[in-house]
Amino acid sequence: IILQEDSIDVWREKLRWIASHGGMALLNVHPDYIHFGDGRQGREEFPASLYAGFLQSVKDDYQDRFYHALPGQVAAYCRSSALPAMVDTA
Repeated sequence: IILQEDSIDVWREKLRWIASHGGMALLNVHPDYIHFGDGRQGREEFPASLYAGFLQSVKDDYQDRFYHALPGQVAAYCRSSALPAMVDTA
C-alpha cells in the first residue's frame, strides 16, 4: 500500500532474500487492510487476490521448507517447547 505496488513481486523478492540468508519470515496480516470485494476498495486496502496469490507462491516455491501454522498452533508449540526450558534454567 505504501509503495503503491499492484503485484506480489516485492513480497516474493523480499521472501527470497530472507530465505537465501537463512532467515525466517512471519506473515501477520490484519483483515482491515484486505479488500474482499464488497464495495469500493479503500485507499489503505489491497485486494484479497494478491494475498491469496502470495500464499500460493509460498506454497509452490517453498513446499517442504515452511511451517504453516495457525496462531494457536504456534502458541502451543511455544508453551510445550520454550517455557519448560526457561523454567528449568531459572
